[in-house]
Amino acid sequence: ASAHHMSSSSSSSSAPAGPSGSGAPAPRPLQYTLRSRAGMQSFATTPAAGDWGAKLETLHSGDSRIFEYNKIGTLLACVNQDAIIIYKANSGVVHRVIPRAGVHVVAFSPRSSYLVTWERLTAEANENKDNLIIWDIDKPEPVPLTKFTHKIYSPESWPPIKWTDDEVLSGRLVPGEVQVFLGAKLAAVVKRVKLPYVATFAWAPGPAPYKIAVFAPEHKSNPARVQVMTYPELGVVTASKSFFKADEAILRWNSTATAVLVQTSTDVDKTGKSYYGETLLWYVSADGSFTENIVLKKEGPIHDVCWSPLGKEFIVTYGFMPAQSTMFDLKARPVVDFGEAARNTIRWSPDGKIVCIGGFGNLQGSMDFWDVKNAAKIGVAEAHCAAICEWAPDSRHFIAAVISPRIRVDNGYKIIRFDGTLVFEAPVSELYQVSWQPAHAGAYPNAPLPAALKDAAKAPGSPALAASPAAVPAKPAAPSKYVPPHMKHRMAEASASPDVLHKDTNAQVKRYTADTPKASYPPGYYDDEDYEDDKKKKGKGKKKPAAQKKPEPEVEQIIQEVEAVEVSPADPQKRVKALQKKLRQVEALQQKKATGAALNADELSKLATLQSIRDEIKTLGG
Repeated sequence: ASAHHMSSSSSSSSAPAGPSGSGAPAPRPLQYTLRSRAGMQSFATTPAAGDWGAKLETLHSGDSRIFEYNKIGTLLACVNQDAIIIYKANSGVVHRVIPRAGVHVVAFSPRSSYLVTWERLTAEANENKDNLIIWDIDKPEPVPLTKFTHKIYSPESWPPIKWTDDEVLSGRLVPGEVQVFLGAKLAAVVKRVKLPYVATFAWAPGPAPYKIAVFAPEHKSNPARVQVMTYPELGVVTASKSFFKADEAILRWNSTATAVLVQTSTDVDKTGKSYYGETLLWYVSADGSFTENIVLKKEGPIHDVCWSPLGKEFIVTYGFMPAQSTMFDLKARPVVDFGEAARNTIRWSPDGKIVCIGGFGNLQGSMDFWDVKNAAKIGVAEAHCAAICEWAPDSRHFIAAVISPRIRVDNGYKIIRFDGTLVFEAPVSELYQVSWQPAHAGAYPNAPLPAALKDAAKAPGSPALAASPAAVPAKPAAPSKYVPPHMKHRMAEASASPDVLHKDTNAQVKRYTADTPKASYPPGYYDDEDYEDDKKKKGKGKKKPAAQKKPEPEVEQIIQEVEAVEVSPADPQKRVKALQKKLRQVEALQQKKATGAALNADELSKLATLQSIRDEIKTLGG
């Protein structure tokens, strides 16, 4: 392994001993690794000692392409120009070397038995085939188990081979189906999940029974579909949901494998409100007992969705800036609103007690730290231009980094405590990557938050509830300029209008209860129960209003098409065909309603025929 060298600044990689005579174990140190133009370096620190910049190892001094920890942080893979070097993360000792040039990205299997590598297709390196390789790294000399041709690398779908947590099963997406294998025996398909145009899949976390969710986008007039199945009965669908406006989807299981969130998106927003297309969120329970379109009370895109590590709630950040952040429970009911602010990123602490809601990328880098149980803001911080942000495994420290080539100046990283205190900051020339060393569950004590901090967060006027530090003191006023009299009212209006992009109202936290009125839903939200209740109250003899709200043009077109369908009672086949067409059109109205579009009484009456149409089709054998 000539492409690397080792130099250590510490005599031992083990945790330091506790205080003399105390008998208590010393706190487990935190480790983080960074990759820059100078190479890869690992740092180990004990937060109580404050030695954040104490270098543990220089793992590689040359140009490395990427590094990757395994799931529990015991191994660290470094990819350089001519080899992959796998280190023991705590000591820096070389564990395995795979002499393979041209590798661009790697991934460990859940139990670190295998390593997946991908390289570009070239005639010289791989003869334009077999560029995806699965290596057995349990052996002292790693050997390739299987090779596939995989043309395009996508971070969203990486790795293309996905295992269950215990590595008993694995799956691979091919056109029209998901192939299921036993572990790494990828030469023999044991099961197939067939779904036309299937685009993505995800195994549920945890042990057997093994659940898998698959998604297929809408195609021509057929709606998109998500299905959940359980191994080995992969031909039996336990949960299913069909919907429109879904060209792509991200599947997110909760940690208890009881529900999956389906975040869908389209390439084009037909309403013209967004350049980036439309996004929707669907909730599907694994047993099929509950499926729901998550109704969001503010228009605009979904920026981020994240389950709690405990799997009991999830947070969605959504809407045009300033975005809204809302927490939902396992029945998809809103529980807490965190207010509006320029935010687009959600990061839960590993213990699920704190959540950081931040604004990164093209936003200013403000972060709010929330005590989830008490819905109290306990800290604020800022990291301008940061592109990497993640929690340490102790759930008490957070790292944010400005990296190259996205930003080529002022590269470096900050380590922030959960109360917003900056504990360490370091500039790094051409910083490419930084990451905490992961740890297995229970590696760090599940300590409660300090009571004093929670009490301070609830106190009126507390700094913890103040606006983000983006609100810097105003500069001294410049000498006033002459303003013509006819422009003075316009200047007054401009000065009174806040900058909506940087507007921060998330100190106004709203908790939902069982008595919360449905007025909290967006205008136009109208569920089936409301419709039936209103119909009973109105009675048959009540006159219609003199004027009704004119439906949207797209909804009006659907109604006209429904009314234009002629059903012939003479020919059952023609009747079934006509009824199926009518059913699709009424389902389109249902989709309009689910997205929050306002429907008048006439439109709702069309929607009320949905079940009767389905029953008639079933009666006719359609």
